Amino acid sequence: MTLKKITLSALAAAAMTSAAIAGTLSFDGTGTNTSYVVASEFYLGTTDVNNTLDLNSTLTYKTGSVPSGTVTEPAITLEFPTGVKAWATTDANVTIYTVNGAVGTTIGTLKATSNGTNQIIFDKVAGSSLNSNTDLNITGGIIVELPNGTTSTTATLKVGYSTSPDTADEGTTTLLSTKDQVTASVTTKFDGFIDAANAFKLLVNSAGGATGTDTAVITFKADPANIDRPVVSAGTSYATVLNPDNNVSVAGAMTSAASAGGTIVAIAQGVDNNYTSGMTGIVVDATDDTVTYTYTPTGAASTSAISTTTFLATLSATYASGTETFISGTDAGAWAVYGYTAQIPNVSGLSTHDTTMKFTNSSSTASEIYFTLIDPDGTTVTLDSVNNGLAKLGVNVTGTYKASALVALITDTNFDSTGSFSVEVSIPTTPNSVYGMASFKNTTLGQFKDLPVYNSSTLSY
Repeated sequence: MTLKKITLSALAAAAMTSAAIAGTLSFDGTGTNTSYVVASEFYLGTTDVNNTLDLNSTLTYKTGSVPSGTVTEPAITLEFPTGVKAWATTDANVTIYTVNGAVGTTIGTLKATSNGTNQIIFDKVAGSSLNSNTDLNITGGIIVELPNGTTSTTATLKVGYSTSPDTADEGTTTLLSTKDQVTASVTTKFDGFIDAANAFKLLVNSAGGATGTDTAVITFKADPANIDRPVVSAGTSYATVLNPDNNVSVAGAMTSAASAGGTIVAIAQGVDNNYTSGMTGIVVDATDDTVTYTYTPTGAASTSAISTTTFLATLSATYASGTETFISGTDAGAWAVYGYTAQIPNVSGLSTHDTTMKFTNSSSTASEIYFTLIDPDGTTVTLDSVNNGLAKLGVNVTGTYKASALVALITDTNFDSTGSFSVEVSIPTTPNSVYGMASFKNTTLGQFKDLPVYNSSTLSY
């Protein structure tokens, strides 16, 4: 029982102590920010970044649960982390006073020995005292010099008893913080679909309607709002890289353009299919700047089809302090074939081993069908119901197609049909309106084996 009483007493004492040290220190250097905010772009390089803060009339302290009448002639100290140095603009012009309407009562004056240290100590004023919820303001001028490269620092105000080293009340605030002033993202992605009905040489939208072109947009947000020390615009240059995983220039043209106020360098295509462009003249203001990539297919007259492609984007900026990468290998969209697509491996079209493929069109619109045959060496041949006499898929019709019949239509002597090859099927209609199957038959033995049909539909046989 005795032990229990002691434990409760200790907890009560701890609670009283923590409640007493609960003042609030706040800093307002600009009228809007809770700390002095510096653009993080200053810290990119190895050059030292120097920040000096003027704390004149910007620090306010509200006492916490100070026992009434106990803190007389208080000892008040303003402390900074090690390495931070503070000076008063003059030795005597910094005072802490309680606010009572327009009347301030001085309760502490700066000690001259405080200059150049990480502590500002105030001499007590005879007869002064503190109570709970009293506002204290530091007036006059205090200059705080931060070590080179400092990205954040704090200040702590402590109120102590004049007759004891104990702290009666204290509070801490952040003086300096950093913020990314310029950010960037892919705000519009390539989202066109390759039109199988036009020999895979044009783009359509998700509903199959012609689009003509497709665009992707990278947006820069260079807004200095709420940044007390913004990075300057002059001399800043930006570089963008758009990287498709196929060479799309064989079937169209890629161009780039900058928003108003920006100047963009002509787009250049690299050997690895990437597109690079530089951009200058971006002004650091509240207006967003953009780089727009526009792809225009050459059209049906082109000798090359548009390949299924994914795009990645990278963007960096070079400031006086160094280079920053905003996005790297970020998704910038993709092109897929419009409609139902399927891939079937290990297809044979021989007299001894033949493959039968069946596809059912359950939509209310008749559709053409396109086969792309790919041999082991990568040679491709496209056969379809438009140009090669294959049966199109009518409404609620199942079409049957034999690999041997497709092979018989091939005129390209480079295509190797003596073994197995792969088949890609495209049916330009709603993907879930089509389902298909493939079966491999050994005509000598009369044995059947189903082949996998990897497709974009949720339906299957």
